[in-house]
Amino acid sequence: MISIILSIGVSEILIIFIVYLLCFGAKGLPEIARSIGKAINEFKRTTEDLKENIKSGSENIEGVKEVKENIKDIKDKINLNK
Repeated sequence: MISIILSIGVSEILIIFIVYLLCFGAKGLPEIARSIGKAINEFKRTTEDLKENIKSGSENIEGVKEVKENIKDIKDKINLNK
């Protein structure tokens, strides 16, 4: 579905625009443009949030690895003392 949306070219957009004008007229055009703008902004915002979540998740993974290494070092030191 997404690949279909991304593969739309300029000529297809113009055809969609002309069909829209024929069906709904020019009065609804500003409203639809506003809706498209809001949808694009929401998509960008969601994408940025997702990137931040992935980044913070990877940082958490690094922290967990560090804690595991510290625990292993402590276990090794305890076993050497026995």
